Amino acid sequence: MTEISDNEKREIHLCEDCAHEQGLTLKGQVSLADFLAGLMKAPANKEIAKLAKIKCPVCGINYLEFQQKGRFGCPKDYEVFKKLVEPLLEKVHGSVEHVGKAPIAVGAPDTVRVRLAALRKRLAAAVTDENYELAAELRDEIKKLEDGNRAT
Repeated sequence: MTEISDNEKREIHLCEDCAHEQGLTLKGQVSLADFLAGLMKAPANKEIAKLAKIKCPVCGINYLEFQQKGRFGCPKDYEVFKKLVEPLLEKVHGSVEHVGKAPIAVGAPDTVRVRLAALRKRLAAAVTDENYELAAELRDEIKKLEDGNRAT
């Protein structure tokens, strides 16, 4: 709070509760939490206001219900409310696409398994095409990966 009296400026730093106890809060003043909650509920633009009226054909939930409950009613809601949810996911998670994670102990072998599957597929295609030089290279690469995977 800043008080100016007789050309003298005096600042008093109080938390919201202490200011309220001393009667220093202004009538009709909105707390920061209430202000932010209002911003979250208010549609950002006309397009969002239109989309907020859409209901899921499967579970019947609308976007405002999702905001209040903090969860969807069914998996179809991700498609129905995609335009509204993607900005939220981007803000919260930094991406709108889930890429998942593997435990550290499992991560490396899974990567090797995926690589081996791709190499075997390429090997089969090389043999079908009678490209035996490429097939030999792929065979050797597969063998190295398999031997290295057994060592770990």
